[in-house]
Amino acid sequence: MRMLQPFASGPFSFHPVAVEGEACQRWTLYYGLQELAMHMLPDSLNQGEIREKFTDAIESFACKAKASHMPGGLELVEEETGEALVRLAVTRIPDGLSECTPDERYPYWLMTTAQPRWGMPVTLQQFTQLAEALAAPEHAWIAALLPNDVLTENPAGWREPTSWEICHVVGDGSLTGVTGAQAADLIGVTPQSFRARYSAAHRLRNVASAPAQAGGYTYEPSRLPNKQRSPTRVIGARSAASRE
Repeated sequence: MRMLQPFASGPFSFHPVAVEGEACQRWTLYYGLQELAMHMLPDSLNQGEIREKFTDAIESFACKAKASHMPGGLELVEEETGEALVRLAVTRIPDGLSECTPDERYPYWLMTTAQPRWGMPVTLQQFTQLAEALAAPEHAWIAALLPNDVLTENPAGWREPTSWEICHVVGDGSLTGVTGAQAADLIGVTPQSFRARYSAAHRLRNVASAPAQAGGYTYEPSRLPNKQRSPTRVIGARSAASRE
């Protein structure tokens, strides 16, 4: 029997258990210590094929986390039809809203998605300006999965993220799709150096419960870049001295 080793992809880890007398293994998918799914899989599969078998479970986890943690929303309502033309997750609710129902006095209304409904009349130009100013990053929900002390902008309360925390936002299998090469280029190190510090393989070699501490790199959830103008931008090379 070919016994594969545990491996990681992004913040998820995959662990096999041999099944006596069978040409298969029982693979379990974990997010941290949380068990997400289990499949009996043939010995012949490679890591990529094994991960593919858990795609639905990973997508389900991400969808539930996004639904739970995405910031509150606004929508542009057309009074004539009562339909929401645009829905938008925002960093805060703008001033000037009051409890109301769209009526024929104005063609467009800015409304909260949560109950009770608050809103105000707006023009399309006003809505565009508000959207540009208040739109939450596409991946803002990921911040809720991470501890406050790696997200704070207060140098005194900040600590360096572990490799497992980094894997949420950077690398193969991350929740953002930002690759290690893109992150390395952004913070001015080689892909090999970044990968050695923060890759999933490195995390497994150093045991998930005691990830290696790497020096000089960090990230902030509101600063992660991706090709779709992702709200999170990777930043790096912030030594303690540079944060003072």
